[in-house]
Amino acid sequence: MKKIISVIISVLILLTCFASCSVNTKKIKSGDAVIGILTPAAAAGDEYAEAMKMQETYGADKVVVETFDVGYGSSTASIYEAAERLLENHNVKAIIVARGVEGTADAIKAVKSARPDIECIDVNPSEIDYYVTNTADLAVSMGSKETCAAMVERAKKQGIKTVVYLVPSQYSKNISIQKTGDALKTACDDRGVDYVQHDYQCNINPIDQIKLSAKAAVKSCIEKYGKDTAFYSASCVATDTVINAAAENEAGFIYGLCSCPENHYKTAFGAEKGESYEQLLENLREAVDGNARKKLCVIESSPVSIMIKIAMGYAIAYCNGSIDAEAAFDEKVFKSAIQSALNGESVDDIEFAVSEKYGNMVNVGFPVETL
Repeated sequence: MKKIISVIISVLILLTCFASCSVNTKKIKSGDAVIGILTPAAAAGDEYAEAMKMQETYGADKVVVETFDVGYGSSTASIYEAAERLLENHNVKAIIVARGVEGTADAIKAVKSARPDIECIDVNPSEIDYYVTNTADLAVSMGSKETCAAMVERAKKQGIKTVVYLVPSQYSKNISIQKTGDALKTACDDRGVDYVQHDYQCNINPIDQIKLSAKAAVKSCIEKYGKDTAFYSASCVATDTVINAAAENEAGFIYGLCSCPENHYKTAFGAEKGESYEQLLENLREAVDGNARKKLCVIESSPVSIMIKIAMGYAIAYCNGSIDAEAAFDEKVFKSAIQSALNGESVDDIEFAVSEKYGNMVNVGFPVETL
């Protein structure tokens, strides 16, 4: 009898441990808890579409979406106002900023001042790390180091010998651009691929001038380094031009410094966007010559979509009381959120690293393939 009781107790302990190890990042269980999402308006990018999917998935009573305008000088006031609208809902327990534009840190600071209990997650922040991590509870960023490593690895397999980082000279001192350049250089050095940063002169306005200067820079670099060259564009505006110029000259393209450069592929080759990221890639494959595709790198899944889904999973865990309140970052919950974002697929498909300097900033890397 004692032996039977002992076995039952052991089984109960194991079941308890299993339950405690399993983190719910899919269902908001906590009473009236609401998650707010701040997103750029529909015309600004893919964040809005993903935010609306989150609302459709979890229900309008559990997910509230507020939009803000993105534009030079307009985003700061607009995101601040959008955050204030979310605060009017007293059931909001967590806020996700779907794109951390300029002004996000101030908006989060205002939220925290009014409601310190709200978990604030900044996705793809564009402000200086210090300001972001001192206001947001968690910052989820597309990891330059991790993603650049995957890009260069893929490019090398396709025969690329030189990677050129194309930077408009006016932006060469930008902190974000410098960080990406450092990550790209490290990835190249580690894999025996030559790295070159090519600063090209251009006027910031008009846009056509930037595109013309970028096209000339691509041609100049191919003449100097050969066709086994792949480009990384530091100008979002010039990305479609760089892609076209590289493909026309049988060179390669790695990436562009923006949240979803695959949209620039669409513009470059006149492909239909389709109803999903996967459909966009299929349309591009039909629109681009097979030989050119071999040197054009793309991320397998939409970075925007996955980062918002991860943030959503983390916010759900917070609302359900599953996050370690003492930790700046709960790695166990984050891994569970990744698994939810990937619909249960292996967490190993996405690499992530916590910033050595800021414990609440997580850099996410994505698997890369050729088009």
